[in-house]
This record gives sequence, C-alpha cells and structure tokens, in this order.
Amino acid sequence: MSAARRILVVNDDDDALTLLRHALQREFPGVTLLEFNEADQALAVLRKESVDAIVTDYRMPRISGVEFVRQLRRWDHHTPIIMLTGSDETRADAREAGVTTFIGSGSWVEIVREIRGTLEQCGFGDGRGRAEID
Repeated sequence: MSAARRILVVNDDDDALTLLRHALQREFPGVTLLEFNEADQALAVLRKESVDAIVTDYRMPRISGVEFVRQLRRWDHHTPIIMLTGSDETRADAREAGVTTFIGSGSWVEIVREIRGTLEQCGFGDGRGRAEID
C-alpha cells in the first residue's frame, strides 16, 4: 500500500481554506491536508516535514505568497507549488521565486481542474515519490 499523499495549503481566508479542503479531499481521496492561515507557520512545519505539493494564496498578511515561496526554495527546490492569484502582475515575481504554476480566479471547478492537472504533471497521481519530481 502506498503512503498517503500530503498537500500543504496556505491561505489566510478561512472560507477559502474550507473550500480547498473539500475540493482536494473530493479530488484526491485519502489525501492528508496540512492547513495554515499564515505562511510563517507553514514554513516552520516544512522545515521538519515534507509534503508532495503546496497550494498557496498570493495575498497574505505578514509574509506574501511570493516571499513564502522564496523562503521555501532556499532548501526545497522540488516540491510543486501552485499559487492562487488573479493578477498577471504578480506572476513574474512568483515565477522567479519558484512557483510551479498559477491559478487565476475562476470557478472552484476550474481551480480544482487546474490543481489536478498540475499535480498529475508533477507525478502526483501516478505513485511517483517526491525524489522523482524534477
């Protein structure tokens, strides 16, 4: 039996976290979700634990999504990171910081479809481990 996949989600909006939780659990049965309202809390956990993928918002208090990615990429260069943002202006900075892909505003069906597609491209759905995602 393969290990349960783990997705870390960072979003300061509790309603958005709830919607993401339900959508990801429906799309990826058995997934383990680690949820955080603040990026610094997520970074503290990521220093000790690994995950298979990360979904982060762009706008957050104290540490923006781009700064979160910059800090994470100092030691983790492989975990796929999906950033939720409705702004094209932020994409260049986020891409430079190490974001794998972006999802703009849209319906939750579209957002979940984009998350699934990105994760499948990174080997999430085929049983490959993190070490094979390069």
